[in-house]
Amino acid sequence: MRNYINKYALSSISHKEFRQVFEDTVSDIYGQNAAEIFNQIDWDSWIYTTGYPIKNIEFNSKLADEAIQLAEEFLNNHISENAKQRFDQFDTNVKSVFLAYLKENINKINDECYTKLRD
Repeated sequence: MRNYINKYALSSISHKEFRQVFEDTVSDIYGQNAAEIFNQIDWDSWIYTTGYPIKNIEFNSKLADEAIQLAEEFLNNHISENAKQRFDQFDTNVKSVFLAYLKENINKINDECYTKLRD
């Protein structure tokens, strides 16, 4: 995003220019792995159809895995002593993964789990 903002601040651009900035940035960050990312994007659906394309892009993230593991600890009432510290160290996006996982498994939340989450 920084590259995009630096290059096109206070101006309008076409989808082709946006795509080029995106591809350049992803290539700079991920190098040879960029092609794998590009193959997951259906640009025609994003640009030429209404609404959002139906596509779930899967990603692997150590932090997301840690958030899910912590959520599982709460759901299974096997909460480690440093659970609060671990949660507090998560950034907002990782906390969102934690909360989304709890929401997806809301049927597993019992009174004990709720109390520990609240505290």
